[in-house]
Amino acid sequence: MLFSPASHSISALSSNSVITSKTKLTTEEEKLQTTTSSVITKSKSKPRWRVDLKKYRCDLCSQCFSRSNTLVTHRRIHTGEKPFKCDKCGRHFRQHGNLTRHKLTHTSIKPFACHICNRAFNRRSNLKTHSKIHRQQT
Repeated sequence: MLFSPASHSISALSSNSVITSKTKLTTEEEKLQTTTSSVITKSKSKPRWRVDLKKYRCDLCSQCFSRSNTLVTHRRIHTGEKPFKCDKCGRHFRQHGNLTRHKLTHTSIKPFACHICNRAFNRRSNLKTHSKIHRQQT
């Protein structure tokens, strides 16, 4: 979200909005601390202001999110809802991306191969875990 001091003010935000920033500041940016404990960053290279608003709060655990769809996905943790089902084995998932990743287990596609022993894997993370075996042997 872009924030321009000329067109907006911190006081215009709703009282239940939570303002946080997880943006890593570089040496070219300066950090301005405001009275509402929000972090606003001003880039010296670009005339833009950024404010990370987290205005969607979970009613059950008070965790805050900047996007409504992220809150919807988060609520599934509390409800146990898993709306995405694998058509091959019937396993359910909370997020569509997890189902997509799971579907690779049902195929013979293994694009990640070990350069030492040529063993193939369907996920890069599995190859990384496997590579530790070779490092321990040397």
